[in-house]
Amino acid sequence: KHRMIHILAASILFAASAALAEEVQVQFDGRQWESGPVIEEAGQSIREFVPRGESAESWMEQVTVQTFAGLQDKATPEEYMNGMISGLKESCPGVTWNVIRKGDRDIIFEWEVKKCSTGEDQHEIDRVIAGAKAIYIVNYATKKVPLSASKRDEWIKLLSAATLTGS
Repeated sequence: KHRMIHILAASILFAASAALAEEVQVQFDGRQWESGPVIEEAGQSIREFVPRGESAESWMEQVTVQTFAGLQDKATPEEYMNGMISGLKESCPGVTWNVIRKGDRDIIFEWEVKKCSTGEDQHEIDRVIAGAKAIYIVNYATKKVPLSASKRDEWIKLLSAATLTGS
């Protein structure tokens, strides 16, 4: 349900464009992660990864890579983040969030919801990257709230290490 906030935030600013040659290379922790299918529609795509033994329908931890073709011409990573947080605040007024690091072409932030009527408790760390052809979002989400400081630090490092190839 919170995943829809990502799509909503981008849909407000989204314009479709041609197929992309860019791709996000994701870093994972030492466990085995399984990929679900890539879902593509009108210049948007999403791919979800879950630890072995979990599924996209029933997960406790998840890594997601989303692509919004053409959005980089309409919004900065910070503007995308602001739109997403605004949507979260509407559906979950108790959301807490924090900017972790802001770069020239990306931003890393986190948010957490507890006791929200629209879904389960969740902590998410997002990295929004402006590429030449799209905005890319790579995130780690967990329903194991609160997120431990060591797990938080590990995923900030892993998301920071994600690279954009082919741009």
